[in-house]
Amino acid sequence: MPGSVDVLVARQPILNRDADVVAYELLARRGLDAASWDGLADDSRTTARIIGQAFLDMDVWSITEGLPAFINFPRDLLLDGTAEALPSQLTVVEILETVVPDLAVREACERLRAAGYRLALDDVVASDPRLTLLDAVDVAKIDFATTTPEQRERLVARCHEAGVQVLAEKVERREQHDEALRLGCDLFQGYFFQKPAVVGGRRPAGARLLHLHLLRSVTGSGIDRDAIGNMLARNPGAADRFRRLWPTVVPSMPAPATIRAALEQLDHAALVRLVTLLVVVWLGEQHPRPLLDTALIRARFCELLVQRGDDGAALDGYLVGLCSLLDALVDEPLDAVLARIRPSPVLAAACLRGEGPLGATLDLVRAYEHGEWSVVRESSAALGVGGATLGPLYLECLAWSRQLLHRAGAVKATAGW
Repeated sequence: MPGSVDVLVARQPILNRDADVVAYELLARRGLDAASWDGLADDSRTTARIIGQAFLDMDVWSITEGLPAFINFPRDLLLDGTAEALPSQLTVVEILETVVPDLAVREACERLRAAGYRLALDDVVASDPRLTLLDAVDVAKIDFATTTPEQRERLVARCHEAGVQVLAEKVERREQHDEALRLGCDLFQGYFFQKPAVVGGRRPAGARLLHLHLLRSVTGSGIDRDAIGNMLARNPGAADRFRRLWPTVVPSMPAPATIRAALEQLDHAALVRLVTLLVVVWLGEQHPRPLLDTALIRARFCELLVQRGDDGAALDGYLVGLCSLLDALVDEPLDAVLARIRPSPVLAAACLRGEGPLGATLDLVRAYEHGEWSVVRESSAALGVGGATLGPLYLECLAWSRQLLHRAGAVKATAGW
C-alpha cells in the first residue's frame, strides 16, 4: 500500500430491494499505534484518510469494485471543496448528523449536486433538522437502531414525497429487513444478511444435503477421499465447479483429467480448501451476495493472521472463518450445523464461544469488518499483530475473493443504481 501504510479501510455493502450490492460505505481510521490513537478519530481526520487512501493512494476499484462509495463528510470538509477532488461517479457525499443545515451547507449541497455528485443524509431520526435539506439530497439513511416503527413509517413517507430514496440503515435483524421492505425502502445497509432465516426442525435435502456431506467429509477427524469422489460423481455441477476452483487452490499444478486423479494428487490441506470452497460458494449463491463475500474474505483474513509458517495453523484459521457463517449459509443455528459436520472441538469452541487463539482471531476479523476500531486495536495487541499489517491484508483478501468467485463462475453482473 503506497503512502501511509498504517491506515485501516473496510467496507460495508449497500443493497437494493433485489439484494444486489449497489454501493459500499467506506469505514476507516488512521492507525492503531499509540502515538496517533485517541480512542475515536474525529470526523474530519477519518474522512480525510478515507479520501486520501482510497481515492488517491489505493486502487479504489479493488475496494468498491467500481461501485459508488458512501463517504462521511463533516461540516468543514463539506464546505471547503474537498469533495470536488473525488470522482463524482464514484462518490456519494454523506452529510453527518452533526452538520447544522444552515445556508452555507445548503449552498454546498447545491454546488455538489450541480457538479454531478450524489448526496445522502446520514443517521436520519425523527424531528431531524437536516430534513429541511430533502430537496437538496438524493438519499436519506433512516437509522433503524434509534427510531420507532411509527417514526420510520412517517420518515419514509416524507422522504418519498420529496422524491428522495430511502436507505434503511443499521438493519441488523431479518425482521427489520422485512419491515423496511414493507415500508418501501429502496436501499439497505446492515448485517441482517449474516443472520440465519431459521426454519425450526427442517432437515436439509437434495443438493444442500450433498454439500453438507461434502463439508463433513473434510472437517471431521479424517478425510474419506472415496466418499468425496462418489459424491462428486453423482453431482456433475459440483464436479465441474471442483475443476474450476482448482487453479485457486493449487495454481502451480495443472488440473488432472479426472476427479479421481485429482483427489489422489491433492494433499490434506489443499483438499480441505478445495472442497470447503466448493461448498461455501454453492451455499452462498442461495443468499445475498455479501454473505458469500464476507465468508470468503473472513476465511482468508483469519488464515493470513494465524499463518506463522505452519500450514496446519493457517488451515485452522481458514476453517474458523468459513465455519463462523455456516448458520447464515445453511439457515440453521450454528451449533446444529457444526453438529452435522463435526469439526474439531477446538474449531467448534472458537466458532461458538470465541475460545482460544482461533476465537480471538475471529473476534479481531469481525471487529475489522464492522469498523470497530477500538476492538481491533485491543484484539490485535493481544494477538501480537501489528496494526500496519491489517489494511494491506484486508485488501489482499478482497482481491483473492474476487478472483476466486470469477473462477467459480459465481460473479453476477454489477447492479446499477
